Amino acid sequence: MNLLSSYNYYTQAFSQIYTKPTTKYDTHKSTELKNIYKKMVSANKQSPLYKITLSEDTQNYVLGIKSAAVELKNLSSFLSDTDDPIYEDKTLYSSDVNFVKARLTTDDYSKIPQSLSFEVQSLATSQKNEGKMLLKDSASIHPGTYTFAITKDEETYHYQITTKKTDSNQTIMKNLKNFINQSDIGIKASIKYEKDRCAMILESERTGTEFQLSDISPSTGIVSSMRLNKVISEATCAEFTINGDPKVSATNEITINNSMEIDLLAPTSKAVSIDLVLDSTRIIEKAKEFVSSYNYLNSLATEHLETQKSAKKLLTDIVSVTEQNKDALERAGLMLEEDGSIRVDESLLVQGIESGEFVDLFADISSFKNDIIKKADALSLDPMSYVDKKLLTYPNFRHSFPNPYMPSMYTGMLYNQYV
Repeated sequence: MNLLSSYNYYTQAFSQIYTKPTTKYDTHKSTELKNIYKKMVSANKQSPLYKITLSEDTQNYVLGIKSAAVELKNLSSFLSDTDDPIYEDKTLYSSDVNFVKARLTTDDYSKIPQSLSFEVQSLATSQKNEGKMLLKDSASIHPGTYTFAITKDEETYHYQITTKKTDSNQTIMKNLKNFINQSDIGIKASIKYEKDRCAMILESERTGTEFQLSDISPSTGIVSSMRLNKVISEATCAEFTINGDPKVSATNEITINNSMEIDLLAPTSKAVSIDLVLDSTRIIEKAKEFVSSYNYLNSLATEHLETQKSAKKLLTDIVSVTEQNKDALERAGLMLEEDGSIRVDESLLVQGIESGEFVDLFADISSFKNDIIKKADALSLDPMSYVDKKLLTYPNFRHSFPNPYMPSMYTGMLYNQYV
């Protein structure tokens, strides 16, 4: 009954600390469970008999070591699984987003070129007209009804405006602006002010689009009086190359293979490459979780240096793993701090993911992956080795045998994540 009570207590206490959802790495085959048990038995054969004062702080400390070690091992296994969907998601990477941006519009990566090279000679521009500057409070237009037309994209739109004796130039321009903007034909009208004068501004909303205004009645009417056909900026098409092939586009947003959209932002002085790369978003999340588990172990050891002399051994054990692999970690964007914790440099991490340095860090042949999993295994198998204890008897190394109570109560600290 006492043993059952201890087990239930540890299970309940652990559940308050360990709040991560169960993953496939928390489940085990029967052979794996047998292997874990054999390791526990083997450890007990070499273990002395000891007594421990289990204060609430000590219990939380040990359970914290256990949970962080299991999470550290699980995340290491997760990040090394290159068949996981996080290593299948792709995105487009631009070598200079100030000049060319790209985004995917499909998840069928077979349609997408692995790499494209862009050189932008000029951007597409819109047509802009600026009318004659007129005194805003004067009346330069005679009272009457005026009809005019705007021609754009081979379509002609007719407008009629009536002016009164009391209408100033500014009033007429405001009415004209409202008429054009409300018609929603792809031309934006506005008014430019300079001190006591104002002028009509007309601009095509789409690049590469030309338009023209003409008076209908009277033939010399509001268009000519306000000089609305004065072009100050002509509509032009974008000129660029893709992998050296010259291209022309009426817009600065182009679509390739119905699978990717490209935004041309500025003329380039050198080629900008667009590459299909791993989408680093979810990998970064998992990398941060890994760092969080590692740093939690580090902080547990640091916080208990004064109350648990064995915490220094815990700190040494976990820091030694990162120090031995410092260069590989930092190439992948995981920077080792002076206190032994890890800081994520997100820009370097993204580069590490795109270059493959991060994937290599957790590859099966990686010394870091092997070291961290080996250490996490040891921590989860016997977290009690990092707790101060009173030695009662040394083990009999000539006739060693497992102590039946120790696997269930101490070594491995069995709980519902394993059984």
